[in-house]
Amino acid sequence: MLMEGSIRWVLWEIIWQSKGTPKSKLFVWLAAQHRIWTSDRRLRHGLQAHSSPCFLCLQEEDTAELILVQCVFAREVWHLCRQALRLNFEIPTTDSTIQSWWTRERARFSNKDRKWFDGLVCTVCHGVWKNRNAYCFHNVQRQHTVHTLVARILEEFRLIRQAHRANRSEEGDGRMAIDGRGERNILDLYPPHSRQAPAPIRFALSSVATPAKVISSLELDELHHTLEEMVWSLFASDRM
Repeated sequence: MLMEGSIRWVLWEIIWQSKGTPKSKLFVWLAAQHRIWTSDRRLRHGLQAHSSPCFLCLQEEDTAELILVQCVFAREVWHLCRQALRLNFEIPTTDSTIQSWWTRERARFSNKDRKWFDGLVCTVCHGVWKNRNAYCFHNVQRQHTVHTLVARILEEFRLIRQAHRANRSEEGDGRMAIDGRGERNILDLYPPHSRQAPAPIRFALSSVATPAKVISSLELDELHHTLEEMVWSLFASDRM
């Protein structure tokens, strides 16, 4: 059985070698160690008097595992992303943990494809977390948010793939095996208004910002918030 330090080291390699954005990788690294500010962690630190239910499903306690892989909202997001990308992996169950589910499912992919799957995991987890915070702090309505969130996640992942096109020679040609039926270039995900996308996702994609605007937003995010969260995570770890 692996010691906790060994597990953390393996996960560190998976996360930081993935094809996610720096901010999403940092977030998942903190989430895997239960160091994001969920209700249960705030309760442990004396920042609130009582635990709160998950803001996404309103059923179970607000924990990192529940938000990202266990609650019905998160599992629906994973299901729709898998369906849209036509990838062969099992969606998390109500008993899954981030580490166990991730390490098991990435084994389904070839060595050159695993970093892209890992990047997808980082992108989905970070997207679900931001959506949870929108519910929590900005009173965003829950109507139609699953398909809207999936559309934004797919668009961000498509842009990440496009950003790596110039360096495609460093690791394969950007193709991933799909369900044993040959290969499909995952760089060509559903573009906005694509007629091949499921209708709810096609509708949601129509409201996503243009690639130029999204890239600009991502770049600004990287410059400001990533450093901010790194400093905060170091501060928080000293107070654990």
